[in-house]
Amino acid sequence: MVQAGPRRADEPPSHFVVELDPRGDSGLLLAAGVFSRGEGEAREEVRDYAVALLREFFRRKGNSLEVIDGGLALRKIFHHLQRQIRRRWSDAETELGAVVAMARQDKAFLARCGEAQALLHREGSVTPAFLSSERPPRPLGSLDGVEVEVEEVSLQPGDLLLLEDPLLAPLIRPRDLAVIMQRAGDLHRAGIFLAAIAERKGAEGPFTALMWEVPNLQGGASFFGEVGAEVPLPGEGATSGMEAPCEGRELPEGAEQVKRRWLDRFRRRQG
Repeated sequence: MVQAGPRRADEPPSHFVVELDPRGDSGLLLAAGVFSRGEGEAREEVRDYAVALLREFFRRKGNSLEVIDGGLALRKIFHHLQRQIRRRWSDAETELGAVVAMARQDKAFLARCGEAQALLHREGSVTPAFLSSERPPRPLGSLDGVEVEVEEVSLQPGDLLLLEDPLLAPLIRPRDLAVIMQRAGDLHRAGIFLAAIAERKGAEGPFTALMWEVPNLQGGASFFGEVGAEVPLPGEGATSGMEAPCEGRELPEGAEQVKRRWLDRFRRRQG
């Protein structure tokens, strides 16, 4: 999986990714989620707690879950998360937006609170997973209760699933992702291009997106690339993903040139 989004080296991640064994009882390959960062110490604590709780839950239970109804399972997971948050923080300022996915090779189950979004790219076409936009669900932590919107999308090998946090979702639309994937050729470059477009469109503050390519298990293909996991900087060792470029951060060799060429093409298309 690929994660895209600027993040300070000392800042805890606002996402989790758990790879699962498809031979397990659940048949799941992946559990992943992106959370809004928010501002203020309380919101940061809630975010860090939510990320850690769900990561540990899927690490321990992901292979043995009985996923008869994926939407119902995610609703229960979200409501359990909210109950735990309520026990620790009662202030309405702890609101938290999120989108979480559980995926098999043939289907993804998705749930969101707030204005996060998921996009599905298949053979050049991109569709949003959540179609309702007029009244997005309230974030986790709201004192009058939490609303969780759930969806299911069919998958096939080669599909790309993009999870966007509430800051990024209004900026990266289906057409943008279609252009990115047409030009990029691989997830690493797609992460660079996605971050470049977000900057071009005026992204303010840190943002996070996760990209996952559905594997061809019969062919044994590698299937994880992460938009937003850290890219190794000069002098550092490689990590499991990549971090998208951001202001003030030195980019890996060649990445800055790729980004500039992409932005030039993007401006010409917009003009």
